[in-house]
Amino acid sequence: MDKGVDPAHPSVPATTNSVCIWADHSTLGVVVVLDETTHPTDYNTGTTIDEDADITVKVRNDTRVPAQ
Repeated sequence: MDKGVDPAHPSVPATTNSVCIWADHSTLGVVVVLDETTHPTDYNTGTTIDEDADITVKVRNDTRVPAQ
């Protein structure tokens, strides 16, 4: 989980985002879940880290292809 405060707007509450990363012998992937309806004013997605991990697993499975 990443929690940050915008130095330009210190009175705005800190935001929390999860960043999920995977790597294997030939692939590196990073998934950040953002809600486009509230971004960039509110970075909180309303999802749990487990839900973000599930999304990452789906992305990984959908993007992996056999080596040519």
